[in-house]
Amino acid sequence: MFAVLFQCIIQDGMFDKTSLMKDVWHRFKVQVIFFQQDGQPWVRISAMIYNTVEDYEKLADAILTLKAEEMDE
Repeated sequence: MFAVLFQCIIQDGMFDKTSLMKDVWHRFKVQVIFFQQDGQPWVRISAMIYNTVEDYEKLADAILTLKAEEMDE
């Protein structure tokens, strides 16, 4: 397991990790955990024996899509 800093818009020092996790699942069918540590948003990625390279590519595409949408706002 490892964590990656996830740069996203933080309002009032917090971000809605529950909504973000649901959104990623419903839109991209990727299940990940978002959390906040020391005021920074992170995504926790777990490497399991049943995961494939394509699973991680799908997560990367989902994060890039979210970032692009954030930039358009």
